[in-house]
Amino acid sequence: MKAFRTYYVFLFYYTAILFGYIHIANTKELTMADPSFVLYIGSQIFGGLSMGYLRVKYGLKYGILLHAAFNFIAVPLALLLA
Repeated sequence: MKAFRTYYVFLFYYTAILFGYIHIANTKELTMADPSFVLYIGSQIFGGLSMGYLRVKYGLKYGILLHAAFNFIAVPLALLLA
């Protein structure tokens, strides 16, 4: 248990960054050569950090609620702009 507490911060940031990279699959047109790639991945990593913080501080349901709220706003916008 002590080892987990020691390395938890590294695991937390690793999973937040992984969350951002996994969400690359959400868009087909975005490539690494596109200048907006950094902004897109950065926003996804920020989302992972935010949801992770809520999960650690307040519990899993608040991280899930933040993700649902984001999707509730983002999905209709994506459909309107597509």
